[in-house]
Amino acid sequence: MISDDINAISRMLAVQILYSRQLSKNVDLNDLIERISCDQDSECELEYNNDLLIKLLSYNDNNEVLSRELIKKHLKPTWNIDRLDKILYINILLAIAEMSYVEKNKINKNDILNHYVTIAHMFLDEKEVRFVKSILQNIWNKLTN
Repeated sequence: MISDDINAISRMLAVQILYSRQLSKNVDLNDLIERISCDQDSECELEYNNDLLIKLLSYNDNNEVLSRELIKKHLKPTWNIDRLDKILYINILLAIAEMSYVEKNKINKNDILNHYVTIAHMFLDEKEVRFVKSILQNIWNKLTN
């Protein structure tokens, strides 16, 4: 995992859950959360912030079309959003979800960006990580202006 920080673990679980949902659209969300957050042979021992996890997933479910349009606005006109790497796309979606309620939670923008860039480093090459960071910084500027 990213660290022992329960919020970081929640973010990583959200990435895994959204990725799994891309592969299996008909899977129940609660079932996915349980399967991904628990070891199959024992009880759930992974500590994570369930509130954050549910907020990220719910925001995405309710606002993916808006988030998708926001991402499109920050792509070059010749780029097709559907051709983005799924993990890259999901990472940006979840960062948008968290940035959208940052004021309520008093989370530092740089902390959010750093967490999602760290997740990107786990799955993507350096060029894609820079892309994620650039898009997220641009979106943050758009959301705060």
